[in-house]
Amino acid sequence: MIITLAIWPFSFYVFPPKWDSIDCFLPFKYFWSNHILEGHWPFWNTYQNLGYPAYSDLQSGLWNPISWLMVLLFGKYTAISLSTEISIYFLIAGLGMYKYSEIITHNKWVRFFCGISLALCGFMVGTTQIMVFIMGIAWLPWILHFVRRIYQTSQLKYMLLLGLFVALETTSASPAYTIILIYTLVAFVGYYLLKTGGSKLKLLGYYLGAGAIAIVLVLPLIVSFKEFQPYFGRAGKLPYIPWIYNGSFDFAEYVSFLFPISTLSKSDFWGTTNMTLRNGYFGVFGLAFFIFGIVKTKRSFKTISLLAISLVFLILAAGDYTPFYKMAYHLPGFGTFRHPSFFRSHALMFLILISGIGFSQFLKNKAGFKWIWLGLIMTSFIGLFIGLNTGGSNLGALFEDVFNYIQKPKHSTSTFLALNAIVLIPILIAFFFVLKRYTKHLAPLVLVFTILDLGVFTQITSPSTMTLPTKPTQQFSEFFERIPVDINQEAVNKPIKNIKGRVKEFKPYPVWMNVATFTKRVTANGANPTQMKSFNKLEVNGGLENVIENPIFFTGKYLVDSAALAIKPNTVWGSNILNDKLEISNGLIGYNSFSLSVHNPLRKQGIVVLNQNYHQLWKAKIKREGIEIIPVNDGLMGVIIPGLYSGQLWFEFDSPNTRLMVWVSGSAYLVLGLLLLFSFKNQLFQHSILKRKL
Repeated sequence: MIITLAIWPFSFYVFPPKWDSIDCFLPFKYFWSNHILEGHWPFWNTYQNLGYPAYSDLQSGLWNPISWLMVLLFGKYTAISLSTEISIYFLIAGLGMYKYSEIITHNKWVRFFCGISLALCGFMVGTTQIMVFIMGIAWLPWILHFVRRIYQTSQLKYMLLLGLFVALETTSASPAYTIILIYTLVAFVGYYLLKTGGSKLKLLGYYLGAGAIAIVLVLPLIVSFKEFQPYFGRAGKLPYIPWIYNGSFDFAEYVSFLFPISTLSKSDFWGTTNMTLRNGYFGVFGLAFFIFGIVKTKRSFKTISLLAISLVFLILAAGDYTPFYKMAYHLPGFGTFRHPSFFRSHALMFLILISGIGFSQFLKNKAGFKWIWLGLIMTSFIGLFIGLNTGGSNLGALFEDVFNYIQKPKHSTSTFLALNAIVLIPILIAFFFVLKRYTKHLAPLVLVFTILDLGVFTQITSPSTMTLPTKPTQQFSEFFERIPVDINQEAVNKPIKNIKGRVKEFKPYPVWMNVATFTKRVTANGANPTQMKSFNKLEVNGGLENVIENPIFFTGKYLVDSAALAIKPNTVWGSNILNDKLEISNGLIGYNSFSLSVHNPLRKQGIVVLNQNYHQLWKAKIKREGIEIIPVNDGLMGVIIPGLYSGQLWFEFDSPNTRLMVWVSGSAYLVLGLLLLFSFKNQLFQHSILKRKL
């Protein structure tokens, strides 16, 4: 309930999550839910970037059960579904951290503290717009908890749960998180194998069994991506150039550990790092208990280990600001993702565990803690002095913007710093007096202040990094009611360059770059890492400017040797077939299909081009018989029409392997669910017998 209240703008459907969550992930989820509910497999997105295999998109959530739950609850995936799903992941993160914090204590107050600290930390509230990052860290504590429980108990149910939760993470989170999860699992599993006694093979069998379960559950994702991999423009490592690593959590952003609001400002102080990638706050109590835990348990192996893990992730988060990341870049999987700042989420998780150790020590003996607290008070007053001295004149306007829930208020870093200190100092001073007067019931008092601290900073941060306060969720509900069911057919007769994804009847736009996926209009626009290699080539060599001079179907009337020579519409390169008498008509854009009438009055062959990216799973037919599709124009689909042919030409996309894997995966989920249900019922039965005996 506390987490739900803290994220009220989208948990209560007042305002939707913002930016990438709306502009990228929402359209993709809407796309596949629309296809499925209209009775079609969501194989091919015709509407963006000259088409791409949507079922292969690793960030669309197509193969994730929670996204499917949203569709079952709400129908086609809309802003309501998006708000609900992101809210669920905040809860998953908090509950997972509560569970995993058993590694440091069984005290429920401390574990509750750890759960709240992760769910409302600066990463969660600062990077809400990149929902696949939020999903990535939400599953991690659960996964590590089950890894540990397998080591402790060697029970079958934990093997099943580990496999399930790895699958849930893989099918929901950014691929970057899955890559790092593999490294993390290897490290933790290796540690537990070394730590165990003579049952290493048995323990390894459980871990391998969990891995096998995860693989079976994610078979549709694996097969679909394998089918896309030869065409994927981002399959290899990104070039190591500065702009790729601008999204780093550099050392200037360590200011956010105490002054998170300051990161909302625009200043050269923050370098080029995006505002949503700067916040590392895990609460002033989290910071204080972290320091206290280090001081009190500096010789503890557990504390040292957690600190070492945290530092590794912090160094990785710094990106190109240290030489370490450049070395890590050469590891398998590294270099395929951007925004190293996401590693701060892993660091925060382990820093919070150290805070939990400090909280446990505080409850036993708080001697020395007041000096840490006084240090934080003094640091906050220094921040207030600096902020007021250099930006105090705008403080009133910033306060007004905060109370009016203004998105991205434009004020200096020093003004934000002053506001941060003004909010923080009363909390620090109030707890200082509580600390002096109360010696009993400190645990619940700490939790009350922690919730106040994280809750207040979440509210102030919310309009800038979490929600879109200028567009109420209700407006988006109206938008989805107006989205057409039928596919727009303008591209049959109109050049693609003249087709606009945005049209007046669909205002207000919930998206900017991927509108066409909603309005079902064929365009060459879009923003998605899942791009075809051929499309990227056309962008670079200038061929894209030529092919969009044509509708979705066109014939080859002019031949050139390369894209650089293509000037007129109906130009083809990569083929030597020319027939300027070939005629096409009655084109139709369908779900995973296209059709048109073709008339060739000459005996010589002609070529028809489908203005979509080539993929080997596209099949073409004339006279109900298969005909070869050849890549032309650096990756579009061409079909050679025989002489004197008059009739229909069909294009169809299908992935039989994916269809099969969906049944295999669905059956595996069902069997796994039954096994877990039986396991939990058996456990309850044993507990019941034990109580009767007692």
